Amino acid sequence: MNLVTLLPQEVFHFVFLLARLGSLIMVLPGFNEGYVNPRGRVAFAAIFALVLLPVIPAPPFPDQPFMLFFIIVGEVLVGLFMGFIAKFIIAALDVAGTIMGLQSGIANLIIFNPAMAQQTGVLSVFLMMVGMAVIFVSNLHHLALAAIVDSYILMPSGVAVPIGDMSDFLSRMLSKSFSLGMQISAPLIVIGVVFNVGMGLLSRLMPQLQIFFLATPVQLLLGFFTIMICLQAGMYVFAESYQQQLMSFMTVGVE
Repeated sequence: MNLVTLLPQEVFHFVFLLARLGSLIMVLPGFNEGYVNPRGRVAFAAIFALVLLPVIPAPPFPDQPFMLFFIIVGEVLVGLFMGFIAKFIIAALDVAGTIMGLQSGIANLIIFNPAMAQQTGVLSVFLMMVGMAVIFVSNLHHLALAAIVDSYILMPSGVAVPIGDMSDFLSRMLSKSFSLGMQISAPLIVIGVVFNVGMGLLSRLMPQLQIFFLATPVQLLLGFFTIMICLQAGMYVFAESYQQQLMSFMTVGVE
């Protein structure tokens, strides 16, 4: 039996859109945090799908139910793929915060991170909250929504999902996430290396000096001062990387 005779064609079209958009919203940074109402996320995805209903062309409808299942699974995979790209980029702030905590001596301060849904260092939580604020203040969250719309041109509905290419791209994105985290925390790494070398030389020159009691407060003050000076530049690098990675999936420029 033809599936189109069972339900209206618009219902199938809406289900296809909701599968991709809903899976994106469920993992997109700023929308998937625990403090965001899940019903609000579902409602937003449904409204977004209704808005795009007359814009995105409907895919050819299969005659067999199992083919419909595979198409919906493909739509979910594409949405998760786009969401994890943004997730990996913002995870660079967690890497940077962990490195900064080690270099500034406060790595043992662990609190709950709502963006990662786990316990992380206090600097990681701080950087991820600042990064989230930068995304929404600069309207970069619109890029993810625009990129998922343009993904229907790059990866149309009803076409086989390129699993191999998607896996390769996500693996490269994970590598870029660590590289971006190192770039953001580079000033703390340099300061930490110079400071530890200096304290090591001082302890060799003055063995009777209680180097631990001298180094700890100085390390904290130096770390906080460096973070205060370099935070703006680090957030700029993060925002630029976030924008470039999402715009690589867009077929037109965004003003």
